[in-house]
Amino acid sequence: MNVSMSAACCICEILRITAPNTPYNHEQIKEFFEVVVTSFEKLSSVSGGYYGKMNKVLQLFSKARLPLLMLDLQMDGHRLIVRLFKHFLDVSDSNPTAIVLEMENIMSMIIEKNEEFAYVLPTLVITSLKKDNQIASPVCWQFGKKALMICATKLKLHPPDMVRDMSIAVYDYAQMVAHICKTASEDNVMEVNMVQTLRHCQEASMPSNSATELNVKRKRNDEKAQSVAEVLVGRRIKVWWAKDEMYRQGVVKSFDCVYNSYKMHKVLFDDDGIEVFFDLKRKRWMLFEDVSTMRKAVPIKVSPPESGIICVQGYKVKSINAPILKAIFKKHGDIAAKCVFPDAMRTYLLEAVCEIVGRIETNDVTNIISKMKEIEDQVSVAEVAKINVAWLRAYLDTIHKMNEAQKKSTSLLETKTKTSLVKMAAKTDVKESYDEFVAARNRLIKAKKCVKVLELVEKKLNDNLLESKAEKDSWTRQPII
Repeated sequence: MNVSMSAACCICEILRITAPNTPYNHEQIKEFFEVVVTSFEKLSSVSGGYYGKMNKVLQLFSKARLPLLMLDLQMDGHRLIVRLFKHFLDVSDSNPTAIVLEMENIMSMIIEKNEEFAYVLPTLVITSLKKDNQIASPVCWQFGKKALMICATKLKLHPPDMVRDMSIAVYDYAQMVAHICKTASEDNVMEVNMVQTLRHCQEASMPSNSATELNVKRKRNDEKAQSVAEVLVGRRIKVWWAKDEMYRQGVVKSFDCVYNSYKMHKVLFDDDGIEVFFDLKRKRWMLFEDVSTMRKAVPIKVSPPESGIICVQGYKVKSINAPILKAIFKKHGDIAAKCVFPDAMRTYLLEAVCEIVGRIETNDVTNIISKMKEIEDQVSVAEVAKINVAWLRAYLDTIHKMNEAQKKSTSLLETKTKTSLVKMAAKTDVKESYDEFVAARNRLIKAKKCVKVLELVEKKLNDNLLESKAEKDSWTRQPII
């Protein structure tokens, strides 16, 4: 825990210094935020040095505006943000005012950047707070009040939402909570309105018999309502953007869980290419186009009537694609039998599948891999339209694995080449070191010889010195008379 908090502090500083550029990839940033959110979730159960480090991370997290990076993680980031909001509401009563202010700053920062969280937060407030908590947990109650005020301020330009329908003062917290509680109890009515709107979208693109079937199933449970909501996936819609006071066009990419069972639509906007999660039940939007998304995603033109057209089991396709389609039907049956679109669109999608198969059959692996993103996008479109391409997806997965193996092999070869170069350099160092060693050894031998010679000279000098002294002494002892 202590190590994680120290690492989080360091990374916060690095992100603050390197902003707006981040030196980490998507997965590393995701892992970092996971550690931070998990640490914040333990904020109320630690003390001493750990608490001080968590406090420092929270302050850096807020001042460096790092929560905005969480929005770049899309679905993963949205889940983490909801966890963060929920925990802030839960622990605000057990933390000092300075910490609570940092929590408010983080929540306000995220809601200002992405208004969808202004719809999520009131639900969390109602879940976390009860009316009788006002006396038992005054700090938590006040924190919830400020959280709702932040949301109300952000959404005050949206008449259908928290202001016009309330008919009360925006800052009258008690009435606001009561209104949201009432709204929560009326979610079923909102769900019905949403479902009816989505059903109209579905019926517009289905054959008459499919629409009749749908009318029969309208009284089914919420599970069916969810499947209807998924009909918007792949459609083009216009979403009201209050900040710019205009509608923005985009494509509904998916209908996924953002937090637990809370599902939202992910919309890819045309103007900036950014994907944003929306709760379309609480958003102003309109259906813009039924099938243009499919046509954009599959850039293949259907042949005009005068071109070479061949009918394959009722589908009129290009003559170049006819043999491929026959082979597909022979092996996998009518893969478009359950398609949610009319015959013309089914043919259009089958042509796209045939183009993909034809490209794969060329066995030009390099070309296939270079076009893999485009191919996978086309297959995804076919899957959304309920074309049976599971067999093709499996083949693409095999190609993907082969590509990964090729990348790994290439990486290993590069590593081997680098290792060989390092080995050659090491050998050169060994040779140079050996030469130096030999030279030093030779110098050592010469030095030893020199020492021996000097020792002999010294010994000779000592002997001569003794003889000279003895001779001197002998002269001094002789008498004169």
